[in-house]
Amino acid sequence: MGGINITIKEIISDELINKFREVVNDNHMFVFHIYSNKNGKNQWNPICSCMDWISVAIRSIQDSSEFSTNIDVKVMQIYSLISSIDIVNEAITSLHSILKGEKRRVSPFKGLTDCFSDICDLADDDSHFKEIRARFGAHPVNLDVESGERLFASWPHNSSDDAFDLEVRLYSNIVGNEDKTFGIRLEELLSFMTSRYSYLNVLIDEINEQYIIFCEKMQKKKITVSSSVIEQLDLLQIASEQRLNNDYYRSTILDLKMIFSSTTGLEHLREQEFSYKEYQKSLLNEVKNNLQEMNLIDLVHCDVLKNRPPENELRYELPKLYYWIYSQKSDPMLDFYMRRLNDISDNKYEFSELDGPERTFLKLNIFLHSFSEIDP
Repeated sequence: MGGINITIKEIISDELINKFREVVNDNHMFVFHIYSNKNGKNQWNPICSCMDWISVAIRSIQDSSEFSTNIDVKVMQIYSLISSIDIVNEAITSLHSILKGEKRRVSPFKGLTDCFSDICDLADDDSHFKEIRARFGAHPVNLDVESGERLFASWPHNSSDDAFDLEVRLYSNIVGNEDKTFGIRLEELLSFMTSRYSYLNVLIDEINEQYIIFCEKMQKKKITVSSSVIEQLDLLQIASEQRLNNDYYRSTILDLKMIFSSTTGLEHLREQEFSYKEYQKSLLNEVKNNLQEMNLIDLVHCDVLKNRPPENELRYELPKLYYWIYSQKSDPMLDFYMRRLNDISDNKYEFSELDGPERTFLKLNIFLHSFSEIDP
């Protein structure tokens, strides 16, 4: 019996559930995008619940102590093992039903009899495991039988002939019915557990295949091209929402919309503003092309929005200004930030609280762009 603990620790680790979690969170949160609202239901939440509880169960199995020589303690240790296996099994069934698009909750192992011996003709591994769970801890004093008979499990004990690792006698409430013996073999429980847990590999392949199909579908769906920059950005915003709603691309599009929907209103900046906006069109085109090809990598031209003045200049003011621009929350220090910008820029851009977030954002980026060494 003691060797079973060593065997469990050798073949069960949280590496697989960690890998599955990485795949679920990979590809720009594809699974969240698809399953957070699937046919009117939030199926992302049960996916997260299943991942969490599989981790709990597997780590509990990993860290379990050697079986006690005290039969009562050992029985409850084995019930803890059975409960952990049950959690994994139920979670796998839910994940399979969701990711495979089943109309109802169904086990991928329904009808299979690969793990347990001594199964009755009408049962499969799943139903037999439920009997094990019930009779060895879940509700051993309240067991139903289809005929209406009620059974009650005895004190668990070691097998008299070593046919099982643990067994119980089943008493009946029917007068005259003979007791029955029901036992478990830990190696069979281990086989059941590993078959369910390893099914995560199948689900990993399923997620990856779904992502490939989704990308191919989006690549075939052409993004409408408009000669109007603002209209094009509106179209890109819609396309981005449909194509995984990536935070990085969404925020870049919103930044571009602020830039192109505003003007400095200053005649002496007209040429510089025009040049800067022409320069920004390279980023707009990159966003469009990457979204079209579902190649949501880091944007090469995104540095045009990330220029900075010389070191230590505006190190305090810039984060505060950006927070004001994006949140549009009042800041009692706003006038100070504007005066600092005007001092550093010799009042060339005429920063003012009256400009509002969009015009300030445009002026600020034109100003910062002047520090860039990138060729337009």
